[in-house]
Amino acid sequence: MSRIDKFINNNISNSIRTIELASLLSLSASHFTHAFKQTTGMTPLVYVAAMRVKAAQQFMLCSTRSLSDVALSHGFCDQAHFCRVFRRETGLSPQTWRKLYASSA
Repeated sequence: MSRIDKFINNNISNSIRTIELASLLSLSASHFTHAFKQTTGMTPLVYVAAMRVKAAQQFMLCSTRSLSDVALSHGFCDQAHFCRVFRRETGLSPQTWRKLYASSA
């Protein structure tokens, strides 16, 4: 998991494919996906999305950049995709989360 996490963190703003993650461990994509889901309880791409949201949260605590900029700099296709995934992960919109937590940081 440490190699996977390091790769994701180093490539957070880029597209990350399952085949790339699998190759880090010299596994086929299907074997990797199955083993990853058994280990973490989620698919590799859902895990990557969750890591992107966590990185975006940390960034939003110390930045006033627009949500669109935050989305693009953390590997999301656009702001709408970022908002959808962010709400799925946190239960709040990015704007609401930022108002609640960035002001107290």
